[in-house]
Amino acid sequence: MGWNLYDVSVQGYGTEVITAPSRGKALAAAWRSDAFSHISFGAFLRITSLRRREVPPTDDGYGYVRQRYEVDPQVGQRVTYTGCGSSQGQAGTILYPGKCTAHVLVLIDGREHPVGVHPTDLAYSAPAPSLPSIGRAG
Repeated sequence: MGWNLYDVSVQGYGTEVITAPSRGKALAAAWRSDAFSHISFGAFLRITSLRRREVPPTDDGYGYVRQRYEVDPQVGQRVTYTGCGSSQGQAGTILYPGKCTAHVLVLIDGREHPVGVHPTDLAYSAPAPSLPSIGRAG
């Protein structure tokens, strides 16, 4: 199942970009934020709109990683995990992490959930693919 980027707009709160495997999961992730703990999911849906986004935001959330670790992760780029453990040598795809992160969000091939990986525990492949597959797990 591919992961996509979604713009979730909530009346009075603005728009947030969410990475999720489906529209429903993107909505649920947005609702789970602290700002909406006081309303039901049904009430949240009445004040929310969602649209699929084809490209990550200009600020892709990896600015700190680039500055601190001198690597250049790109949303949609293929990587191989080089760290220790049972996942060593497994390939995956970089996902959009949100506004800021100190790790690289990777969906390892064959898994349902992405993991935050230390930036130096990845072997980065060629640059990220061109549209329309950016933001999707491969």
